[in-house]
Amino acid sequence: MKTSKSKKSKSANPVSPAAPLNNPITESLSASSHDDNNNSNTHSSSNNSNTESSNTKNSNNTHRSNNALARYLFRYRTSRALLWTFRFCFLTLFALDCWKQLSRAPKYGLIDPSFNPTQFTFLNDWCSRVWESGEGGAPVWGAVLLAATHPTPPVMLALWIAMTFLALRLALGHSFSPATYTLEMCVLCALHGYTYFVSQLDLYQHRYLLFWILLVLALIPPHKFHTTENNKHAAHTSHHSMTTKCWPVRLILLLMALVYVWTAIAKMDAHWISGDFLPRIVSPSFNALFTSVNLVSWSTVSVSVIVVEIILALALALYPFHQWWYDPNNRSTTTHATSTLTTTLLPVVGVVTHVGMEASGLQIGQFSYFMVVLYLLLLPPPLVALLDSAFHRLTQHLPLSSQQQQQQQQQ
Repeated sequence: MKTSKSKKSKSANPVSPAAPLNNPITESLSASSHDDNNNSNTHSSSNNSNTESSNTKNSNNTHRSNNALARYLFRYRTSRALLWTFRFCFLTLFALDCWKQLSRAPKYGLIDPSFNPTQFTFLNDWCSRVWESGEGGAPVWGAVLLAATHPTPPVMLALWIAMTFLALRLALGHSFSPATYTLEMCVLCALHGYTYFVSQLDLYQHRYLLFWILLVLALIPPHKFHTTENNKHAAHTSHHSMTTKCWPVRLILLLMALVYVWTAIAKMDAHWISGDFLPRIVSPSFNALFTSVNLVSWSTVSVSVIVVEIILALALALYPFHQWWYDPNNRSTTTHATSTLTTTLLPVVGVVTHVGMEASGLQIGQFSYFMVVLYLLLLPPPLVALLDSAFHRLTQHLPLSSQQQQQQQQQ
């Protein structure tokens, strides 16, 4: 009995020979190794966190740059009333310019590439070879080529009349379907391109700019010119209902900047900088008035023209970056004041420059008038707000287009 009790007591408190003893030296070594492992894990986790934070910063910078680039390229917002006003003024002025060219129709019709070349060198070479090989005549395909590149006065007269009425129709039209509007704008652009590129008798190079602006206008959907748009998110706020994203407008601004850059480079010549060339191209009355006042020299005016054109080119190229009121992440007072000053001064300086060119009597056709119309796209926000309210009251009395009627029926 005693033996069994002793065995039970021994079995109740077993001591395994393999179990480690409570040695303080072993415990301290194991604790130190555990701390080293924790420190190494801590360092590795901190390095990982630093790497992740740097990657996050890089991704944030990339995201911000992508947002800035997207905002510059595709998120340009403008007023619908401003778009409608610009289209009306531009196409009306274009129709007037086409009508004024009717008197130039008799100058066309001379089928001789050496006296009536086109704007393209390869066409001139081709037509010259066809003309010389036939000794004044040509085979069938050559005759077609010469007739196409050397239109007769009645053809030019008919084309300019057609462009006049088509431009007025597009300027005054309100109930266009998207396909019809785009097609007619492309036709107008093609007709203007043909009448300009087919001959070098047209010495006004700004009509090359008009060709590209007509092409850009064809890229703008017709519903962008109305006060309502099929956009559920834009219909809740009055601001978005009167504005719209229109990236082709930024293309027009870049075209204007390219014109200024090219003209500034062309003026970087010794004859222009010295002031000898400018008095020859202004009107005699303006030359006499400038000489009698004698405030500055012609050389100073010539150099200042180059400086102003470069400044206008840079301002137009960077103009979308100054529209910070459309960026919700930047509402600082300094930025708002800078953007307001920039958007106010840019159209004023541009319009004053071209009004001065026209007042000086430069023989540049309708170029100054077209540039003033282009600056309508840069009206300051207070004037745009007034234009929006007037446009909203006007469009309430106009008939709705078929697309707008379908949108109202769906709502």
